[in-house]
Amino acid sequence: MGVDFNETFALVAKLQSLNMILGLAATYNWELDQMYVVTTFLNPEVDGNIYMALPQGIEADIAQVSKLRKLLYGLKQAPHLYYEYMDRFLTQLSL
Repeated sequence: MGVDFNETFALVAKLQSLNMILGLAATYNWELDQMYVVTTFLNPEVDGNIYMALPQGIEADIAQVSKLRKLLYGLKQAPHLYYEYMDRFLTQLSL
């Protein structure tokens, strides 16, 4: 099986960015919240064709693969597609 993906990256917060946000929050008396989403990568749909081998425990008579419709943890494309999904969603809110 070959590896074929277009864009991959992981969002990383720089320490300077965190310091700036905390400084602004302290200056303007903002309330900050933190959240951890367990199913983060399970919402966006896959933007192309991604196939994976069948998971252990699923038996088939012939060699088969599964075509993914949604993202899975561990995909190289997952952080990039999730970022695009969230960017579109938050832009639509237009707060």
